[in-house]
Amino acid sequence: MKAMIQLPKRIFSFVRGIFLELKLVEFPTRSMTLKNTHIVIVISILFSIALLLLDGLFNYARNYLTLNI
Repeated sequence: MKAMIQLPKRIFSFVRGIFLELKLVEFPTRSMTLKNTHIVIVISILFSIALLLLDGLFNYARNYLTLNI
């Protein structure tokens, strides 16, 4: 019964803790977000090129091995 009485207090304390933590969060600036976005785009393009080259290499090897038997 005591736990049921303290439940609203615990919920209020939990929500208050959430807002206190949100005040401590340091959100990125616009320039930092743009910089990170550019980094992700460049790495994605480089990774795509690497996969394309590997795919071409494996395709060439498969064709060479299967057609020259």
